[in-house]
Amino acid sequence: MAYEEKPGNRDLMEIKEGTSESSTFIVRLPKVGEGITEGKLVTWLVSVGDAVTEDEAIVEVQNDKLLQEVPSPVTGVLSKILVEAGNTAQVDEAIAEIKINNHVSSKEEPVASKEEVALDTKKGKQVQPSKLQSNQSVVAGRVLAMPSVRQYARDKGVEISDITGSGKHGHITIEDIDAFIAVSVKETKKISTTKQTTQEVYAIAETTDTTREKMSVTRRAISKAMINSQRHASHVSIFDEVEVSRLIAHRNRFKEVAADQDIKLTYLAYMSKAVIAVLRKYPILNASVDEASDEIVYKKYFNLGIAVDTQRGLYVPNIKNADRKGIFTIAKEIVELANKAHEGTLEPDEMKNGSTTITSIGPIGGKWFTPIINFPEVAIFGMGRIEKKPIVLEDDMLAVGSILHLSMSFDHRIVDGAVAQNAMNELKRFMEDPELLLMEG
Repeated sequence: MAYEEKPGNRDLMEIKEGTSESSTFIVRLPKVGEGITEGKLVTWLVSVGDAVTEDEAIVEVQNDKLLQEVPSPVTGVLSKILVEAGNTAQVDEAIAEIKINNHVSSKEEPVASKEEVALDTKKGKQVQPSKLQSNQSVVAGRVLAMPSVRQYARDKGVEISDITGSGKHGHITIEDIDAFIAVSVKETKKISTTKQTTQEVYAIAETTDTTREKMSVTRRAISKAMINSQRHASHVSIFDEVEVSRLIAHRNRFKEVAADQDIKLTYLAYMSKAVIAVLRKYPILNASVDEASDEIVYKKYFNLGIAVDTQRGLYVPNIKNADRKGIFTIAKEIVELANKAHEGTLEPDEMKNGSTTITSIGPIGGKWFTPIINFPEVAIFGMGRIEKKPIVLEDDMLAVGSILHLSMSFDHRIVDGAVAQNAMNELKRFMEDPELLLMEG
């Protein structure tokens, strides 16, 4: 999928040098989604000396969410690759240079200069560095910042022109805004000292018995998300089990019907439908906490996240408006999203705005576990394996039952233990008798 050019993307390139005949554009790694700060350059699709046209894909980039193509911002000849394939680049870092013929028109008419040139993307004007104001982040009255950074400043109620950027060429970053709002000199020193101490505590001696491997972009993103969740949410987990002989019989009855429609009917599809029914009854499990305002945000949508394990790490795409879909449709979308996750072709929107998540370790033999909440969600449901176990029937007779293991973690800040257990009981009721789901619609 190609990176779509949006207003402000011209901030990602600059004229390095040139003559009256040609100029060199510096191509920078664009920000291709919220929260994306870096990407691994997987494959250069063109070589040095190749002619490229505007919007032609020139490199494949793997970020923490998906693999996608970055297009050339201009028409010209690729003159230099600054970041080789296999290496990681930060957003806004220079990755290549393209030689431009100044007599060939483009969306932005280049002007040759040996000095750094600042671009006013809104008006299409170019300003020499000598015209910079005292705030080096402001050029000709326009702040140097990406559109997403400007939006972030607006959301925080900050006047962006008051901030001095620390990014390349004076660009303002989200970190600059955060520092402007909250970080005092004293707090900065304290944080620095804490980091130093942490490094000393976790230092690993270099010996011949150790090897090192750079964490992938995806693995670093997972690490940050897990730490963020544990830091902000008060995790509590509960565990239970339910006899599901009727569920097994129901699936056996309809899996051939599903197969005729090229649908793989799994227990996870039933679990998804059951969780939606539970969320309807206990909307606090479909909520989140706005820490800035100390408000509970109740979501009126049900975008059910499905955790997918891949060779690159864990992805959590979500089924949009799952409450409006039947089990067959949900089963089909689970497979489609899982395939995209394995292929690295998930769209950013397919992982945004989730409301609650399901994760399953049953297929690989797991039973109970303590799943980590997909923050800022407040609940996550875990599905273990189904196994044969002795059970006691209502007449006290012993029998062999099919037992499904269930786990659930919740944010105890807003979800009470009794609410969580009642929700688990409701989930068990639906999984024990799947025909009840027909009554839910």
